[in-house]
Amino acid sequence: MMDKIRNVGLTLDPRTNEQREAKINTICNVTQRFCTGTLQQYSTFNDCQQFLRTQIPYGSYGRADQGNVICRFVHTYFVSLLPSIHCPHVGPTGGEH
Repeated sequence: MMDKIRNVGLTLDPRTNEQREAKINTICNVTQRFCTGTLQQYSTFNDCQQFLRTQIPYGSYGRADQGNVICRFVHTYFVSLLPSIHCPHVGPTGGEH
């Protein structure tokens, strides 16, 4: 029997700047590789990094549906499968939630 429900963010959230930067870099690498042509989300890798670092909250796995960096990171797992659906989710608008 469960005594309490854990906040998944307490367990999985990156704890260091290096871990946070690694997730940002993953988002930007995936976006630059799979979101091309009409699906392009950022002009350059650096534009992607800058946007994710300064324009939206980093977020938490406990709030991964809030249009934050973590939300975009979760969508990187799906971009290669359905770029037309998931490229907007990793881009500046966050797609439609």
